[in-house]
Amino acid sequence: MKKRILVPIDFSACSDAALEHALAIADEGDGEVEVLYVWCPREPASPQSTIFADTPQGIAMQERLSAAESTHAARVSGRLEFGDEPSSVILAILQRERFDMVVIGPAAGSIAARLAKTAPCRVVTMPPPAPSSAKIVAA
Repeated sequence: MKKRILVPIDFSACSDAALEHALAIADEGDGEVEVLYVWCPREPASPQSTIFADTPQGIAMQERLSAAESTHAARVSGRLEFGDEPSSVILAILQRERFDMVVIGPAAGSIAARLAKTAPCRVVTMPPPAPSSAKIVAA
């Protein structure tokens, strides 16, 4: 059965891990992944523009969507919502629309906890990514 998965992101390594996990699940079942960023109006806009696509977050969103589309079979889409409280925005989306699952990174902390208690669908909180095992060699 085709799954519809919502992945709220904040562009951290944790949310990148959540996105990868959601994409792997969706690839297995010909699912859909909707990547969500909640832009809070209080966040400072880029000095050059107030157009989201021109902000560092907009550029990061486009990079993640392009990478996901090029490396995964699942249908991937991006979504931008506005709000002061990301968990309230996410819960409102989940009340209006049908999603089978939300996959979120642990860096979202209180947002993930609130979603786990009140979301009308399954919420998966990813563990933090393992620290890199690469060793730095001093010269």
